[in-house]
Amino acid sequence: MHDPLVVAFEIRRPWPRVSRPRTSDGRALAPQLYWPRLVTVWHREPGGRDSGEVCKHHTRHQDATGDWQWKFHWAWRLHVHHWKVQIPPLQELRRRILTRCAWCNGPHRKSDPVNVSHSWDGPRGRWWRGEPGLYHHDCSGIASAHNTCSCVDPVTEYEGSGRCARCTRYRPYGMTTDRMARVREMQAIPSGGRRAADGEQTPTPTPETEGGTRHG
Repeated sequence: MHDPLVVAFEIRRPWPRVSRPRTSDGRALAPQLYWPRLVTVWHREPGGRDSGEVCKHHTRHQDATGDWQWKFHWAWRLHVHHWKVQIPPLQELRRRILTRCAWCNGPHRKSDPVNVSHSWDGPRGRWWRGEPGLYHHDCSGIASAHNTCSCVDPVTEYEGSGRCARCTRYRPYGMTTDRMARVREMQAIPSGGRRAADGEQTPTPTPETEGGTRHG
């Protein structure tokens, strides 16, 4: 995969945070300690080239016996002119204050984060604005369902998949009956709405109703 960025080094905070992971079926696992990042320094390859293509991370040569020998380089980490500095605590603060879900317009919360993207290289917002194109986890699924072809008799580019000529939406490959039933169920949720914990639909938030509360 093409990627001009690679982590040069990180600075982590000296006091840990306790993580309480759970299994996919909800069972609690033993608490774990981890040290969140305070600063991450990325190395951006010049000219948009793949990481390590210009500023070499390693080289190799054949010795007298014909075996390949590797030599790793560290100087690229000190290319200050190629640095991109990321400060996760400030990013989190920006997300909490400014970022809104692209589907329901709801806010980012620790228990209900807005951190799902539908694109690898989507548009970047100005630092004083929220991040565009991010979703709550459940909103991401609902938005994707609304963009999925659910025609009973689709006319697709390929056999059973591709762009549908009837609804102009995309039908993914390998769509099963059960999966289509879930897609149609989520399509029944109105634009901007969410599914509440009890299975009921929640209305689209407005500036008068969203005011710092969790939707869904």
